[in-house]
Amino acid sequence: MLGTSMRIVQVAALSALMVTRAAGQQIVGKFRCESHTVGIDRLPGAKFTPIQEPTKIEVRKVLEADFSGFGPENSVKAIHFLVQYVPGSLHEGAHQGRLRILAQIESNAGRRWWELADDLTPISQPGTWYDNGQSSDLLRVDFQSPQPGEVPDPTDDPAVYQSGRPQLRIHQAEKGKPVFLLKYIGWYQAGGHGDVDTEEAMVLDFRGNTPAAPAAVGCIKNDFASEQHRDEWIDCRWQPRREDYVCRNNSFYDHAWSFFLIGGKKLPAKSKPRSR
Repeated sequence: MLGTSMRIVQVAALSALMVTRAAGQQIVGKFRCESHTVGIDRLPGAKFTPIQEPTKIEVRKVLEADFSGFGPENSVKAIHFLVQYVPGSLHEGAHQGRLRILAQIESNAGRRWWELADDLTPISQPGTWYDNGQSSDLLRVDFQSPQPGEVPDPTDDPAVYQSGRPQLRIHQAEKGKPVFLLKYIGWYQAGGHGDVDTEEAMVLDFRGNTPAAPAAVGCIKNDFASEQHRDEWIDCRWQPRREDYVCRNNSFYDHAWSFFLIGGKKLPAKSKPRSR
């Protein structure tokens, strides 16, 4: 999310990779994390593109989830999410690769598969309160082989890194709204600090004609600081009346301020997010 360096990785054996099947529709309209560095990413080019049915490679499947019951104002009737792990080379005891985000959308026109395409939008210039990020950078993850006898628990919170697979959840913003947060532990290259974990939440928005991933937020989990970033936090909550996530945070400015995550606009200093 915060770095632009991308690694080219080679395939590795992942027979121990496990699949989480989401039990029921998980409606959680919020995301919060605390760190020394908060990242805010606009993803202007992160769109889903239609594809043929994906190849079913069981050992690379890490999450499946189904959602339905969307309001009549939406053309989408049901969504089946499929998240795959594209494996990479072994690096310092962990396999490094990336997530592949797929969705089968059921509408009045039938069923069709879509895939979140790599976003090649250039990173914005320094000085803005967000980065024009790239989805290909955000979706990098580690896979650590489980210890003997270790069984990952699919009920664990995604903020807790579980050895043996990337921790993933898909949470719907509000019942009837096809807007979601994909929550997972990613990583980025932090210069002299090496590869560090980031706690990510990426928006998946299926309200338009073309599904998109308009934005993401996250926190570096490792305990290091700099002159500009000491103890930062971000708290995003879905606001039904505004049909957007309102995020309150203290990154960069050393005081709390708010913005619309999907809309990408800051709220006035005296404006307060509405309660539900």
